[in-house]
Amino acid sequence: MRKIISILVALGVILGLSLMAAPVAAAPVCPDDCSGIDLVDNAGPPDFCAGDPSDYLIGSVTTITLPITLLAGTDSLSVDFPVGTVLTSVLAANVLIDGVFSPAAITKTGTHLEFVIPFAWMGAVIPVGTTFTLEVQNVVNPATAGTYCLFLDYKLACCAAVQFDCVQYIVQPYTSTIAMVFDFGVASMYPGVALGFVPPFKACGQDGYGYFADPNWMAEFNLLVTETAGCHPPCDTGTFWLVLETLQPGGVVTIDWDNLGVPATFVLGAAEVGDVIPLGTVDLTALPTAFNNGIHFSIPGNYKICWYMQCPAVGCPTCAGPTIVSTKCLEAKVYQWKDIGKIILDEKWNLVSLPLVPFDTSIANLVKSLPAEALDADKVDDLVSIHYYDRTGCPDVGAWKVYGNGQTSLSTMEDGKSYWVRMTYPNAGNQPYTWWVWGTALPMPPASPKSYPVCAGWNMLGFTSLVDDLMTDYLWNWTAGTYVVYGWDNAGDWTLAGWDYIAPGDNLVSGQGYWAARTSAGYVYVPGP
Repeated sequence: MRKIISILVALGVILGLSLMAAPVAAAPVCPDDCSGIDLVDNAGPPDFCAGDPSDYLIGSVTTITLPITLLAGTDSLSVDFPVGTVLTSVLAANVLIDGVFSPAAITKTGTHLEFVIPFAWMGAVIPVGTTFTLEVQNVVNPATAGTYCLFLDYKLACCAAVQFDCVQYIVQPYTSTIAMVFDFGVASMYPGVALGFVPPFKACGQDGYGYFADPNWMAEFNLLVTETAGCHPPCDTGTFWLVLETLQPGGVVTIDWDNLGVPATFVLGAAEVGDVIPLGTVDLTALPTAFNNGIHFSIPGNYKICWYMQCPAVGCPTCAGPTIVSTKCLEAKVYQWKDIGKIILDEKWNLVSLPLVPFDTSIANLVKSLPAEALDADKVDDLVSIHYYDRTGCPDVGAWKVYGNGQTSLSTMEDGKSYWVRMTYPNAGNQPYTWWVWGTALPMPPASPKSYPVCAGWNMLGFTSLVDDLMTDYLWNWTAGTYVVYGWDNAGDWTLAGWDYIAPGDNLVSGQGYWAARTSAGYVYVPGP
């Protein structure tokens, strides 16, 4: 069914237009200048479809107003359509004035449509100020999508046509684009995590090492099939399948698939690499459609799974044969453990450390797991800055490095170090922020267990542990009486009352950082998890 599209046109009064009363036999007077007459587009772009027939209704709400008196049977009105428009099917009966009167004949020259004003409209004289609508039916839109101009003209018997200003309208593509999008917003594993930070950033979760109960799925997620920027789907029904493109040698991928309430499980190993795994069909006339998924990787390594949508040759006007109209791939780098640590950020100053070895040390990436309001540009409920006192190489005097607040000397956060984090206000409802961090409890093979150098004097000391631990157990190789450790109460105030002396029987707390002073340089050798 063709779509009737309205272009709202208002023709203003011509400044300086000189109208002369004349006897009937006298020739009409032409206006000197019509450049001040504008066509005013409607509020939203018309939804024309490339290559489809449409009915152009000009002046449906804001009617056209004649700026000059016209004579029926002598003077003409016309419409100039853009290049690419086809007027072959436009007949005299398809040109309507005020929805009723059609001209006795029309002239079509390329994309120019012209007709003499009929007597049946208002009689012999159509006076200045007359308002009306003009409809042209069966106009075939240009085959190429884009933005186009349409002009309305009038022509007196004494002079050539005067062309009014252009009104722009949009021709949409004939065929829609079919897209597949991963939506990890359904995953409940990582509350408060920005969608851009959850898988497929780095996938984790293997038997025996998972942070969550077995089976250890990477995450639940939706695969959304959507349609954009077009009038018609490429075909009514698309064939849907997946392919395991890359598999870590010795690995197995298990995929839980819910095809609109019809669950299925696929266990894919080396024998299935490259095979087409059918997933049924999708009604492309009823999009968007969501498919629920869960994926489990048996061992660490590199994986790639791709979904494909294909239209058949029959029923696809733009397909030369069976055509793949959409592809979406999930590439996952799977690590040995799936560990998630958290840091609590309150208002004012927070002394924190990463509770594990992070996958990514970039601060710009690490902060993506904070709630969006913590990163607002207006600095309200915001992360202001991160500070680190760098004594790399154990100089007598270190140097402060800062991220945020216009400073860029600090760009990474590493395990084994602590950092001052400045917040303006606590989270909504006067609650602290939870900052999620992903990584491994210990370095992955073939790296050695972690050790951190410390200098004589004060050091910003990190605590690499997902659980609280006695200070003396964590610093097991430090000799009593040769060091002192302080923490910071991030729910405290601005005074020295916020400092916490860590006695030998006290715990170090996961996610918190510390200042440690030593009488000599040395190392922290992290005990096992």
